[in-house]
Amino acid sequence: CASVVAQPFGALREFVGPLRVESCGIGQPQQRIYRRPRSAYHAPELGEAHGIGGALYDQVTDQVIQEFFHLEPPSYGCVSATVRLDLPVPAATLDDRRRMRRELRDMHWNGQRFLPKEPDTAEWIRKKLVLVNLAEQLRRERPFDHAARASAFRELRVVQEELRRFTAEAQERLRIKVTAVEEQLVNRAIATGREYFVGLFAREQLDRLCQALPDETAFRV
Repeated sequence: CASVVAQPFGALREFVGPLRVESCGIGQPQQRIYRRPRSAYHAPELGEAHGIGGALYDQVTDQVIQEFFHLEPPSYGCVSATVRLDLPVPAATLDDRRRMRRELRDMHWNGQRFLPKEPDTAEWIRKKLVLVNLAEQLRRERPFDHAARASAFRELRVVQEELRRFTAEAQERLRIKVTAVEEQLVNRAIATGREYFVGLFAREQLDRLCQALPDETAFRV
């Protein structure tokens, strides 16, 4: 994301210009890129591209210009635009992760919903339905019969564990999928980041951004 401050607005077309490259370090030279800072000395003549600060600190710079140089600073515009690096973006979304986590939780607590009614599972599914209805009946009709309610709860927990045994493999497969989606979401956040250094972008991308910005006639300062 770039907030571009310029006076005149034509300087927007040149905002990638103030870069210089120097060698530094010991032994094999390294390349380091510097950006010319905007200061009260530059403000009356030059424009600048900076980060997502929204040009708020330029208000302070204007006050410095007025009080130190006794000059009326030029008008400026704050234009926000987003350019993202040309990186592959994984298809996974937050909705995918939310849906899969909900399914995993449901499989853990309601395994009967994911099991076919085969001989080895049908009886456990039937027992769970009976115990759920019994627990609900005790809650309504005998709320103070703690012994009976505790007994029903213990029996239901045993049935739950048996149903989880039947869905254990499916749960593990789903956990692996959830982990994969979470990794994709991390990569997606990196690929769609909005605060990368301007030097990482192709010059053509930045030129297209500048050309898409409105000219000075579109602003009423």
